[in-house]
Amino acid sequence: MVRKYLLLACLCVLSRSASAAISLYVDGGTNTQNLQGFKTYQIYITDSLAREITALDLHGDGSTGPFGGNGIFGPMNQVNPAGLPTIFNDNNSFFASIGAFTSQDSQFKFSTSNVLHIANYSRESANQLQSVFGIPSGIFTNNTNLAQIVVPNQRASRVTYAGAVAFRTGEIERFEGTLLEAIPEPSTFVLAIMVGGVVALLTTRRRRVSAELDPIGQ
Repeated sequence: MVRKYLLLACLCVLSRSASAAISLYVDGGTNTQNLQGFKTYQIYITDSLAREITALDLHGDGSTGPFGGNGIFGPMNQVNPAGLPTIFNDNNSFFASIGAFTSQDSQFKFSTSNVLHIANYSRESANQLQSVFGIPSGIFTNNTNLAQIVVPNQRASRVTYAGAVAFRTGEIERFEGTLLEAIPEPSTFVLAIMVGGVVALLTTRRRRVSAELDPIGQ
């Protein structure tokens, strides 16, 4: 118990400066099994300096958005068989009992028995995945598969992240970025072109009228 509070105290004083070395990234994604219109993405954590991570804060002050809180934010599917939490993969064996697949759920890709987990600092919803935990030596290597997210219709889905890490070297850094950027629907581009054309037409017409009213100024 004391170790958990020491971990929390350490993470609460993490530096607010952004780090260029540590980041999260996603793979190309796959169509989610038996869930039409969704894609499942694997999230990896990497450090360009290849330092060993000992603690990860993806919770922060608990805010449910990217401003102030740490975590992974954006529209994401959640599956909770029999109402059980699936923030981590501890309850993945229950998915089959409700005819679901683990690939349909947004979750961290390891069990709480493998990390120093603080239960009251983990949460999941249709718009967030958050936790804070200490990491025993050897669990996290560079490019570790940290989590997966199941995202509906990427054309309208922007997924961001913010967090902080502590390294075995004693360094502490903050990181943030975008995992998936929303892609406008084709109709949005058509509308933008139409609006641009109307603006250009009105501008040309205004200049022509001005020239007719003031021929000397030409």
